[in-house]
Amino acid sequence: MDFEKFRDPPREYRPSPFWSLNNLLNQDELRRQVREFAEKGFGGYFMHSRIGLAIPYLSDEWMDCIAVCSEEGEKSGVYSWLYDEDKWPSGFAGGIIPAKNDEYKLKTLVMKKFDNNSPRDYFSQTSLIALFEVIFSSPGLIESFKRVKIQDITGRGEIIGFKVELSEKDNWYNGESYVDLLNPKVTEEFLNTTIESYAKRFREKFGKGIPGIFTDEPNFYTKLEALDRIPWTNGIVEYFYKLNGYNILDKLPLLFFEGEGCNKVRYDFWKTITLRFLESWTIPYSKKCEEYGLKMTGHFLYEDNLVFQTCHIGAAMPHYEYMHIPGVDHLGRKIDNALTLKQCSSIAHQFSKNRVLCEMFGGSGYDMTFEEQKLIADFNFSLGINLVCQHLSLYTLKGDCKRDYPPTISYHQPYWPYYKFMNDYLARASYVCSQGRFYADILVLNPIGSVWATYAPRLFSDRESKSWRYNDAFLNLVEKLLTLHWEFDLGDELVMEKHAKVLGEGTIVVKNASYKVIIVPPSLTWSRATFNLIKDFINNNGKVIFIGDSPTLIDGIPAVEEWGSVLSHSNVQKIPQEINIIDKAISKVLKKSVSIKDSSGREIEDICLHHRVDGTQHLFFFSNKSRKPYDAFLFFKEKGMVYELDLQTGGYRDVEVVESGSGMIVQTSFPPVGSCVYLIDASNPPNVKTTSLLKHRFRESIIRLPDNWNFERLSLNSLTLDNCQYSINDGEWSKMKPMWKVRSEVLEKAGLHHYLGLQPWVLRERGILNKKCFKLCLKSIFRTEVKPGRIYLVLEKPSSWKVFINGLHVATETNDWYWDRQMGKIDISKFVEIGINTIELSCDYSLDIPIEDIYIVGDFAVKIENNEFVLTKEPEFLKSGDWVNQGYPFYSGVMRYKSKFILNHDHWDQVLLRLPNAKGTLFLIHVNQSSPIPICWSPLEADITRLIKTGENVLEIDVVSSLRNTLGPLHHRFIDDLIFIRPKTFMDEDNWTKEYKFTPYGLINGAEIVLRKSVSS
Repeated sequence: MDFEKFRDPPREYRPSPFWSLNNLLNQDELRRQVREFAEKGFGGYFMHSRIGLAIPYLSDEWMDCIAVCSEEGEKSGVYSWLYDEDKWPSGFAGGIIPAKNDEYKLKTLVMKKFDNNSPRDYFSQTSLIALFEVIFSSPGLIESFKRVKIQDITGRGEIIGFKVELSEKDNWYNGESYVDLLNPKVTEEFLNTTIESYAKRFREKFGKGIPGIFTDEPNFYTKLEALDRIPWTNGIVEYFYKLNGYNILDKLPLLFFEGEGCNKVRYDFWKTITLRFLESWTIPYSKKCEEYGLKMTGHFLYEDNLVFQTCHIGAAMPHYEYMHIPGVDHLGRKIDNALTLKQCSSIAHQFSKNRVLCEMFGGSGYDMTFEEQKLIADFNFSLGINLVCQHLSLYTLKGDCKRDYPPTISYHQPYWPYYKFMNDYLARASYVCSQGRFYADILVLNPIGSVWATYAPRLFSDRESKSWRYNDAFLNLVEKLLTLHWEFDLGDELVMEKHAKVLGEGTIVVKNASYKVIIVPPSLTWSRATFNLIKDFINNNGKVIFIGDSPTLIDGIPAVEEWGSVLSHSNVQKIPQEINIIDKAISKVLKKSVSIKDSSGREIEDICLHHRVDGTQHLFFFSNKSRKPYDAFLFFKEKGMVYELDLQTGGYRDVEVVESGSGMIVQTSFPPVGSCVYLIDASNPPNVKTTSLLKHRFRESIIRLPDNWNFERLSLNSLTLDNCQYSINDGEWSKMKPMWKVRSEVLEKAGLHHYLGLQPWVLRERGILNKKCFKLCLKSIFRTEVKPGRIYLVLEKPSSWKVFINGLHVATETNDWYWDRQMGKIDISKFVEIGINTIELSCDYSLDIPIEDIYIVGDFAVKIENNEFVLTKEPEFLKSGDWVNQGYPFYSGVMRYKSKFILNHDHWDQVLLRLPNAKGTLFLIHVNQSSPIPICWSPLEADITRLIKTGENVLEIDVVSSLRNTLGPLHHRFIDDLIFIRPKTFMDEDNWTKEYKFTPYGLINGAEIVLRKSVSS
């Protein structure tokens, strides 16, 4: 552990966001944004072609832009990571691959039931894969079945046929379809088109300024529900026969319906598909990266649970073996589904891969606070993630881009000048969680084989089906072990078959990681290799705990007696899935490295931990995943000198402990969403406390500051006009409508709606993007009671519009911008009148002209009258409370609150400023013209002891907001309950309300000065 690197981690530990390259790209602007990334404490960025890209993907122009980014990145000391696709999921190369050959398109095998006459109507002889006559004893349960030809149908059973279908074309894939990643030829074409193209220009930068490449959500089936189909590819029948020794075509009904032998057929099929996906996509991709010195990173589709994995990627864990930096995504404003993260980090631990990536924060909304970012990141760190990829940083907000799964973490946000505070925290936590090796004595087997053996597509949505029950029991077990603070990795059977062995007395090794206890979750089947490993382990004094339903099959075949001999072994415990019983069973054979207890001696379930060992040093990262504070006692098994590392400042201090038997106790407190790091140096003795453990006590006096605040608005106030009328070719005006509906109707009337979803670069190549359709006019109004000193119109792509305010023409040529460099700021001060003001825009409409909300910014307040907004005089004071209701409902910027307070003496040990229930992205405190003290998360308080003086003190509090109340979503009925914001959320007609839904900002319950004086116990 290098304390200097901890204080200021180098770039390899710093976050690297998705940089959304989503427009016509200007080289000077690219360079400027690269420099901004460096200044804000990022370690690099993933150059991600995304919604809105207007230069041809993989063209010379695209490569020139990548070259500019890479060159500026080298100058600025940040990495320029590649991203392998135009949007996502990876594999179609922006449509280039599927356009080459139908053989390359995604395929599925579709099951269909018929009456006795209809198969001839549905199937042609060339596309008929197999036809069966099936007798059911009850719905979904097969009594018998027979493969037949159409002419041999007897009529005694139901007729079920199977046909291969190609994926349909979709504008998401630029008018093509997704590809067949079970076909190795597709991967070869993709790698030649993508990585080889980059290699021609940047080979000498690979592994240096361009360290690697991100592959995003590759899969063999893209749709979430697959009730009547399974993945398929050319040659799969022969591949299956080679692995399993029988013809899968003869058994197809058993993949969809229950019947004798269905568990084995399903187990064999999904295992085969998983291996095929590995061999066709992941392994060749990894080898290509190794050939060029690139690190393969990214994540696969639907890693969230075992059922999703089965039908989309087979299994997640086997792929991570071949990724140089294995990764996952964890999107939305939530902290759940530990399995996704634990699967990935377990393989990293076993293969000594010291970096584990997570793409996080996407879809959390524009108003995501620093505290919420910390909460989600901490949850990831506690589960083994140590490379943060923020989703995302937009090149531009223009058009649809602003709705692209916000937030954007970029220069557009009011908090951007302060984002280094966040990045420094994330970098320090990443550094800590990358040192040494992960500590775990427990290996929990992953029961995905039991899901394979029981999964049927028709039961995909049935959460009571067997496959879902095995999945849910496993997820529940993972959560229980985490809350009990038992440290463990997961074991994947395909990986273990190659890399696991019993080593010595009571130890099992998976590649480079060793374990003393195996836990077998509720399950039905395990492979023969896993069974033999368990048997060898217990015969060598290894301890195994079977939880819940015990397995009865091996490789999907009944093996009750063999399992019986294992379950009756003296080194095996068989227990129900109850948390206290699980804890006691493990405690019989292991001792926790740390217990995290409250004053009553109970484990605090909300505290997560990550434990690493680096020589004689033990590093413990702890985080509170709840909004409740906790006083905690940390019972460490190890003894040694203890240091507490401050993730916010980069400092550290030594900590007093109380000895407890062969271990020691540290007393600490976790605020809501709090975290801490303890380093135990076992080579040095602990600093033992001479008194018993007592909570530090102090006397507290509170000075409540006045609720009327002088204030300074540090940005222009704003009004969002998101309703308008429209006319075409000077025809009648429409009714007043939401702007998104106008956008949709205009597309429809122009006959362009069927191009929706195609990238602008594709539209440009087809000559569609700039094709003029008709004259379009938009009209919106706003009312004002005052003549603001400064007032501006903010408009996207202003040069495309003619603008009239109250019938007077307004020039749109401007070099000024607001929020985004492609959102022009036009001075309309001399055109605005007291009363109702009309804004008319006109253009020769084409797909290249954005129909977006209109913004008014300037020096004014906005009052709300009957859900309408009126510009008015700004208030003299701001009151404690939400500024939305005080004239600033749409405001996105920094509000500076000003006050004074008097201290009559300085006999206090500590003076704090506290902001009860304040709402903001973060807060900055100035006392007596001091440098700002950031408050980024709970507790919302700052130590100002060294800044105060006897007598009058001047206080300024900067509340930093976000783009949320400007850009929205502003009309979703349930916006406060949503944990995931997607493009549709901004225009969800089913949940649309005319009422405006704002996020509160400001000093909600004011502020107070807290005076503390220590008191003796």
